[in-house]
Amino acid sequence: MRICWARSLARSLTGWAIISCATVTAADKAEPLPSSVADLRYGVTLFEYYQQNYFAALSELMVAEARGGIQGHKDNPQIIAGAIGLAFGMEQRAGTAFSELLTENKPLNVRDTAWFYLGKLQYQQGDWQGARDSFDNISAEIDRSLARELSAMRLQIYLRNEDYQAAQILYNQLPDMGNWHELVNYNLGVALGRQGESINALTYLRAATSTPLRENPIEQKLQRALRDRAFTAMGYVHIQQGQYQKAIAAFNQVRLSGPYSDRALLGLGWAQAALENFELALAPWQKLNEGSLQQVSVLESMLAVPYAYEQLGADVAALDAYEGAEQIFVRELEKIQALRDQLAGDYLLEIIRSHGGQENQSWFALDTEVSLKPELAYLSEIFASNDFQSRVQAVRDLLFMQETLAQWQRKQEIYADLLVQRGLLRSEKVAAMQASGKMDQELPLREQAREIHGWLMQIEKNQDYIALVTDEDMLDQLDRIQGAQNALAQMQQAGESVEWEQQQLDFYRGVLLWQAQEQFSANLWAQKRAVASLNSELDNLNRAGTSLRKAIDEAPEILPYQQRMLALDQRLAAATVAIDRQMLVEEQALHGQVIAALDAQQVRIKNYLARTRLSVARLYDERLKQ
Repeated sequence: MRICWARSLARSLTGWAIISCATVTAADKAEPLPSSVADLRYGVTLFEYYQQNYFAALSELMVAEARGGIQGHKDNPQIIAGAIGLAFGMEQRAGTAFSELLTENKPLNVRDTAWFYLGKLQYQQGDWQGARDSFDNISAEIDRSLARELSAMRLQIYLRNEDYQAAQILYNQLPDMGNWHELVNYNLGVALGRQGESINALTYLRAATSTPLRENPIEQKLQRALRDRAFTAMGYVHIQQGQYQKAIAAFNQVRLSGPYSDRALLGLGWAQAALENFELALAPWQKLNEGSLQQVSVLESMLAVPYAYEQLGADVAALDAYEGAEQIFVRELEKIQALRDQLAGDYLLEIIRSHGGQENQSWFALDTEVSLKPELAYLSEIFASNDFQSRVQAVRDLLFMQETLAQWQRKQEIYADLLVQRGLLRSEKVAAMQASGKMDQELPLREQAREIHGWLMQIEKNQDYIALVTDEDMLDQLDRIQGAQNALAQMQQAGESVEWEQQQLDFYRGVLLWQAQEQFSANLWAQKRAVASLNSELDNLNRAGTSLRKAIDEAPEILPYQQRMLALDQRLAAATVAIDRQMLVEEQALHGQVIAALDAQQVRIKNYLARTRLSVARLYDERLKQ
């Protein structure tokens, strides 16, 4: 199936990208391999990818590409981009990524891998010739892990083109196919069975069921499902040959709980009927009656049961069965019409919207709680179809991108406001600093420092001991002596004799001068140290001012950021419009697809209803003739 293939392809692509450096050419082997992730964005991409956050992983790659690309991992990021494109349902982008790896300057193993996955992409899209051409470009040196799958796809292309002879020739040339053994044999057996080559078909179908079950639970589950299909196909081939006992034996090998039991039950009933064991035919057909009318086998069984009763001569039971089937068909038609009326609005789309928009949502499954709603029982067949699943996931992806763009737009508004606030705050701080005059204080302070330094030099030169006195008591005594000197001068002017007083005052002045002389050196050193400290602080002030002016002059301009954000706003707005437009297209296509499926089911039920009513009329007519 396309969906399972897409995920397994994306997983295998990533696995190959991680280990691909180990399968390089001889020239590359001389280069040491990186033992860890050499680029942070590559590591983030791998982390998001393995968390199935494909949108985030792809975003990381695109950001890295816009900023110069991922370094240190050769072509691995390109292969990862293709893998993520497939996992995210972006087949066109994936094809472009692989195509860019096909240049001659790429290593052979890289080209082989790119051709392989490009061909596989074409194969999935139904471009059989394109896939075949891509596969023809692959060398014989392709990695062994891909060789088996390559052979399986080549064989299937032959079958698609109805070149059965070439398919069988290729089959005979195949190496050990490993886990592909069952699928290859099954496809070849079914194709030959449709062409009427029963003997060859049975040979391949038996080979598909003969391998032992594997230990891996997932592989074993797939193996059992394929066996059920192979046994069912074998049963119908035996019916074509008229080997009804062998057909019964094959149908009995199919698990009743398996997903393909409906066709096996129908075939089992017809094989028993062919042997005229109509009582034995009733059991599988009646069991099949309990199934969903979405299955054609169930519809067939609704008419097969009364047919068996007729063959047993139980016309009354046959009539009751036909009338019961008629009532069931009528009720089913009423349910279909009711569902059509309900879907006239946006009911289905609302369901998808309510369960969509998750980044790591798997792109190949509807939620179980949705698919099991009783009112959507008729949609189960559509839900299981590849095209429907792809359409649903496309809507979900668009919903997620809508929400992501909305978040980005909200962030843009926050960033824009932050830029405005940043600009205002910067302007306010610069204005406040300029108003305070702090940036202009250095020059006057340096002038004062120079004056103080000159004053100290003059004091040191003149040995002015008194000028550097800092002791409070001594300063107080000097003030008193000066006051006494002034008083003596006044007394002397008044004609009084002050000789003795003057001698006493000179003595005290001499004592203080001697004390000042003793402290002069220490005081002078302290003042010089203070001046040196002042000059150092002024130097710091100068550096701080220079740094501040540089920061103001060289601060990033806010306007370019605002212009860039404006451009981003325009891109986001354009992307939002494009997504909304595509959302409308996808929703309308999805709605139309569902209605078309209901129409087809309605026509199918009406056909069976008509056949049932004809049978009822026939039985009544026969009873009237008796």
